[in-house]
Amino acid sequence: MGRNQVKIYQQIYQDKDLIPGLIPWARNTFGSERWTFQQDSAPSHRAIGTQNWLKANVPVLIDRDI
Repeated sequence: MGRNQVKIYQQIYQDKDLIPGLIPWARNTFGSERWTFQQDSAPSHRAIGTQNWLKANVPVLIDRDI
């Protein structure tokens, strides 16, 4: 990895990005409407724990296996 690159593990991704960022933003943006979440294939994004968390917390998830 280069000097300015940081490896983000699934728990950090969930605790620092998804929970405090994605969920409040989505509630404010979409209210009670259904919305779809898609992410790239970074290791922390495709981790099983992250996928399970997303399946439990977002209305529609474009699964990593599509």
